[in-house]
Amino acid sequence: MKRALFGFLLAVASTAWAQQAEPAAARTPAVSAEATPAPTGDGEKAAWPEAIEDNSFLVEEAYNQEPGVVQWIFGGLYTRPNDLWALSFTNEWPVPAETHQLSYTASWTGAGRGAPSGLGDLVLNYRYQLCRESKDGVAVAPRLSAILPTGEWRRGLGAGTVGWQVNLPLSKRVSRFLAFHANLGGTYYPGAKSLGPSGKTLRRDLWGTNEGMSVIWLAAERFNLMMETVAYQQEQFGEEGAKVRTSQVLFSPGFRCAFNLPKGQLVLGAAVPVGLTRESPHSGVFLYLSWEAPLWRTK
Repeated sequence: MKRALFGFLLAVASTAWAQQAEPAAARTPAVSAEATPAPTGDGEKAAWPEAIEDNSFLVEEAYNQEPGVVQWIFGGLYTRPNDLWALSFTNEWPVPAETHQLSYTASWTGAGRGAPSGLGDLVLNYRYQLCRESKDGVAVAPRLSAILPTGEWRRGLGAGTVGWQVNLPLSKRVSRFLAFHANLGGTYYPGAKSLGPSGKTLRRDLWGTNEGMSVIWLAAERFNLMMETVAYQQEQFGEEGAKVRTSQVLFSPGFRCAFNLPKGQLVLGAAVPVGLTRESPHSGVFLYLSWEAPLWRTK
């Protein structure tokens, strides 16, 4: 079904590829653990080893961009058996400091076997840094997103209406070498469009939910190993135009490494997502690249 394809791609594009990594020029060194001090055996505070703070792919972290630091993120996903390629670009800006963040995500999909290819819906995001790990013991950054109908809904590349999404990410470093991220969210499309069997335009209100958790092993200062599990439950158009609810669950092991360069920080990563339900892709490959650098100075 075209709508099933769109539902999976939107879930990935709007939540999975909006990740961040500490910049080389923003602090020295680029990856820092100042937000997560740990007590030593004699009760004195000592800094944990430095690590990439925001280090998940499919699970959204809860760290906003630092003041003056902007990030450009590229993601690519290939899944089988439908030979699907999904590409994403995300740009994140502090407004103007860490408390508020604006970003957008654009996506493109291409698939074999006669499936549609083209640009998807554009996602505009606002995140509020509600809790900071250094002050509150846990990082929380709720997000509100508007999904603009830029994709061709007649070809199954968009919803044909403005949609809304909320997500609640939570992040916590629990030890010197272990961190967790968790997500809970929902999506709503009022009056989403699809073509019926006779070519008639159908409209339905569609709801979706998403959950996720990642466990990160901070193997080295600039290298992470991760295990992520995400789930998407989405109402979609069935073959006869009626609403159906699909459930997709992915388990994704991966790695990520950072390179500190004179002008900023480059992060490269890869993962191998595996579907755990009948409606999920069987298996795939996820590739990640981000560049983060300061654009203006802060006091």
